[in-house]
Amino acid sequence: MQKINQLKKLLNHPLNRNRKRETFLKIIWWKLNQVFFKIPAIIQITKSAKLICYPNSSYGSFVVYANFPEYEEMNFINKTITNGDLVIDVGANIGSESILAASKGKNVKVFAFEPTDSLIPLLKENIAINGFSKRVEIIQKAVSKKNGKIKFVLEAESEINHIASENIEDKNVKIVNCITLDTFVKEKGINYIDFLKVDVEGAELFVFQGAKNCFRENKISIILFELNKKIADFGYKSKELIELLKNNNFFVFKFDNNEKLSLINANYNFPKTVNLVAVSKKSKAVKKILEYV
Repeated sequence: MQKINQLKKLLNHPLNRNRKRETFLKIIWWKLNQVFFKIPAIIQITKSAKLICYPNSSYGSFVVYANFPEYEEMNFINKTITNGDLVIDVGANIGSESILAASKGKNVKVFAFEPTDSLIPLLKENIAINGFSKRVEIIQKAVSKKNGKIKFVLEAESEINHIASENIEDKNVKIVNCITLDTFVKEKGINYIDFLKVDVEGAELFVFQGAKNCFRENKISIILFELNKKIADFGYKSKELIELLKNNNFFVFKFDNNEKLSLINANYNFPKTVNLVAVSKKSKAVKKILEYV
């Protein structure tokens, strides 16, 4: 039943609705390739961005099937980021969002944070195949509320690797370097972050707690972040995260089914994993966001 539901979800993906037969055949081809041939595929996700996808990569498989695995997130990035923007991608994985952002112009600068050793070669490959070495810089660190070292959990599916919650006992826990956004921004001499993407599987509040100076000095324009049930593992509720953003002069929105944005309050009760957008009230991006509201 789970596989049938996954198939239905793929066939009804916004980029697949009008090409269901083609998508179904693509799924069959990729499944056969995973078993017999094990050949990586180069997928053109937009006219100016492509990704190398390996048969043993769960996230890469989603790229093969749908181009934009995280449709709301990637579609928003594709429509919102413009040439000249400075972008920070926290939780870069194989680089789908970093590459998409970098493709918006030769003057885009992306800092891609990814602490997982096994993903760094894949991230480098995707930067190289697009010729974006001057646009994307890899930072092999986790982002959190402190600097130094932190426990990090390696999951079977790399897209859900995450900072370890308190008292976790897992054989796949390793120690990685971590840094706060405040420290990173200071070290790099960054004056303004046009777009911040955060996908850290429940530890989003920790990332924001490490950006107190950035918030106080109004250095961040747009934040795209994930909210899921794993926040309970980190000892906080969605209300705390949303209130933190609102108290730092951000509007907070959720995506509607028609790809528009609706304002939410701190008591927003999310039914499942969702992507939210925070926009600084003091940034020019407010006008840019109006077309989505």
